[in-house]
Order: sequence, then structure tokens, then C-alpha cells
Amino acid sequence: MRSLQHLVLLPLLAAPLAAQLAGNYTINPDWPAAGTNYTSFAAAVADLAALGVASPVFFDVFDDAGPYNEGSPFTTANGSHAPNTAVLAMGSWAGTSSTNRVTFRAAPGEAPILDATGRAMGVFWGGADYVTIEGFEIRSASYDAVSLYAESTHGVAYDPIIRRCRIHDCGGTGVTIYGNTAFPVNTLVESNFFWRLQLTNNGSFNTTGRFGYVTTRRSTNTRIVHNTFLMDTGVGSSCCAIGAYPSGATEIPYAEISNNVVLKTAAAGTPILRIQSPAGGPLPTVSNSNCFYDLTASPFALYGTNAATIAATLIDWQTNTGRDLQSLWADPALRDLATPDLHLQLTSPCFTASTVDFGSTTDIDGQPRAISRDMGADEISGALLASVGAGCPGTGALSPVLWSNSWPFLGNPSFGLLGRNLPPFAPMFTFVSFGTTTTPYVVGAGCNVYLQLAYLTALPVLAGAGTGGTASVVINWPNNAAYVGVNFGFQAMVIDAGAPLGLTLTNALDVVLGF
Repeated sequence: MRSLQHLVLLPLLAAPLAAQLAGNYTINPDWPAAGTNYTSFAAAVADLAALGVASPVFFDVFDDAGPYNEGSPFTTANGSHAPNTAVLAMGSWAGTSSTNRVTFRAAPGEAPILDATGRAMGVFWGGADYVTIEGFEIRSASYDAVSLYAESTHGVAYDPIIRRCRIHDCGGTGVTIYGNTAFPVNTLVESNFFWRLQLTNNGSFNTTGRFGYVTTRRSTNTRIVHNTFLMDTGVGSSCCAIGAYPSGATEIPYAEISNNVVLKTAAAGTPILRIQSPAGGPLPTVSNSNCFYDLTASPFALYGTNAATIAATLIDWQTNTGRDLQSLWADPALRDLATPDLHLQLTSPCFTASTVDFGSTTDIDGQPRAISRDMGADEISGALLASVGAGCPGTGALSPVLWSNSWPFLGNPSFGLLGRNLPPFAPMFTFVSFGTTTTPYVVGAGCNVYLQLAYLTALPVLAGAGTGGTASVVINWPNNAAYVGVNFGFQAMVIDAGAPLGLTLTNALDVVLGF
């Protein structure tokens, strides 16, 4: 005969509680929602909220289904950003700590895009502690790409990290770090590319907390290091590349602004730096080893009470504040402003020019930083990467594109050859030769081969497109100095029943390996 105690325990034994999250997971909408895979950011966040974490957690994010455009709701009691939705909306989760971080990152060889079209934010932090986002392209938010806005409704973010992201084409800021009664603490913004931000400057707090490419209000110990800013747009009277609007004289808006590159080509009349401090309010604790250049003949910085003090030039700023004494005023020689490609050319004055050792170990491409570090998000490798020719049209009159958001430096274990505009589930065969040709071999139906036929070889990897028409092939470049300067060409053939030839060809990529 069973005791009452046994009867009470039976349901628990039959249906054990789900375990806390720990270890590695994936986010891929094209794979089943089973095992360790989640089909959306929202599903992953729901489990984090329900279960908490027991050890470090990593979510490797795939781009197989195309850009992520989720509309997860977030709540703010002070100000509206309608629609109050974000592609990734987070919250506070049990068990996170300095040793139990949660990391959302691009899977090796993948290029996940957080497309916030029709959303207020790309990422809304929601008070999440000890969280890293890494390796994403974040674009097209109505307001901010990443918001760390903190209030009692959802708590304050502690130790957030935004690393190795490409942030662009948003109505508001790239990163907003803004608290009310609680302050975001220890925010790190490291090794990112920023461009085409502050397109509209609409929404709440657009003159106090979210008016530049990166801005702070009521934050503690924020560090902005090794980023590259192309300030090629900007709307609003308070617009700037890096700004702060402290609420009290004892607030320290930035613990460090170092090793950044800022090239300003637009928003005439607005400064690169805007630190609108109360009377006696502090400037950044460390601001040094940056490379600045402004083509618009604007003041370098506005600071002090009501940002009424003008530093017309970097020299004025250095003389009057004692900051940026080892910073440069020079054209950083970015590779291509039109594309844009914000990697540095070998002729850049930022090459080996860093004088402040923040401790950053890798650049935006995952390349290890040298002992003599470069300024900006990019550590120069001497590599080259260029598109040659164009693909030929197939299903839906779309031409497949071969591209990469990685960089061909020696030892890169996850250089991705990425295909897009492919029919869903289409096979992609990739070919390599020594370099490309200026006289393509004409196949017909608008298709051309841009590789050297005498050296043409098929890579022993078959890639299949996902539902979003993307595919990838990962190459592990050897870490051998003998390969420096070696020139490869890559091109892909896509099986496409809707194409005149039953197949299409992509453009080619011309790749020169760098150190």
C-alpha cells in the first residue's frame, strides 16, 4: 500500500522540472524547435525567463531564414516609442552573473541581420544583466538600434556588452545608455562599425538621452573603445557622434572613450563630442588615443553647463580639458565611404597608433589585435576583398550575390563565403581559382565566369540555401605567413530551375590574404 507521501511525490517523479539553461544553444528558424535549437529570439528569451541559467549560456544565431524581424513587445512607463517592439527584447533572468554570462552571437560563418523595419528598437535590453550581443548587423529601427533604457518597470542593465556589430540606418541612436532612478552600469561598446544614424531624431528623450550615434544619460562606468564611426548623417540640434547629458554634477557619463575612429562627413554645425554637464560636472575620466576628422568645418566639442563651452578644434579641447592629448586629427583612410567599408587602409595614420591599452583582444572581424594596436574597430591585416562582375538573373529576376562580412586575415577560422538572393533550398556550388579575370568567360543568358579557368577548382563543400535564400561556406585560412599577398578568386553556381539555363552564377569575390 502506498503512503500519502508517495502519492504526493509521484507527479513530481513523473514530470521533472525543466533544467536551467547551461552551455551552447542555437537560434535557427529553419531547424525544428527541439533539443538545443530555438526558432526565434522570443522563444530563447522565454526559456531564459522561465528557467534561468546555471552556467554561461551561448546562443549561436544562424541566418538561414533571412533577416530577423521579430516584434517582441517591451514596456516603458516614462515615454513612448510606439510601436513598443524590438527584434530582440530581453529582461532580467535568474542565475546570471559575471561568471554566468548570456551571449547572443553570430554562428561561425554566418551573418545574422536584425532588421528592425517597423520596430521601435533593434535590441531592447530590458534590464538584462551580464548579457553580450556579438557579431550582428542591426539596422532600420524607427528609433534606436540598441537601447539600454532603464527604469523601475524593467530594471537596470549591469555589465552589458555590445561587441563586433554593424549598426546603421536607424532613426535614432546606435546605442542609447539611459537610466532613471537606476543607472546602467559597466556598459562596454567595443569594436563596432556605426554609420547612417540619427536619420529622423524622433521620439521621447531626443534631446536628453538619445541624440547622437552613442549617447548616455544617468549611467555609470560606460566604456566606448575601439569603434569606428562614419558620421554621414545626423538630424537634431543636439546631434553628435558621442554624447552625454548627465543629470547631476557627480555623475560620470564615461569612464573611457579610447581608441575610436570618428570620420564626420555630414550634420554641419554639430560637434563630434557633446558632453552637456551640469555646473562642475565631469568630463570622461579617460578620453585618449582616438582618431578624429571632420569634413564639415564644425566645432570639435561642446561641453560644460548646457554644452555652452565650445572647443573649436581638437587642440582647444586638449588645451582646456587635458583630454585626448595623444589623439589624432587625421583622415583615417577608411577603405570605401560609399559602400561603406569601414576597414582601414594600410596607409591609415591609425595603424599601430594606439597608446591606451584597454585590453581588447580581437577586432570586428575576430582578428587578434597586435601588441602595437590600431585605432578603431578594425585591426589592419593588409587583406583585400572586392566584388567582381555581377550575377545573372534567375527565379523572380533575382541575381544571386556572393559576399562576405568577414575578413581574409591569416588564421581566420570562420571566413564565410555568403550567398544571398538564392531560391529557397537551392544548392550552391563554390569554385576557387588564383585571382579573377578582367575578361570573363561568357556562358550565356547573362551569366559570366570571372575566375581563371586554367586554375578553376570546386570547393569540396555543398551549401544549401535556407528559406531566406541565404547559404554559406566556411573557410579556415591557414596561419602561415607564406600566404600573405596570395590572391584567390571565388564564384558560386546556384541550381535554379527558374533560370534560363537551369542555373545561375554569382558575382566573383577577389580576395588577397593579409597578415
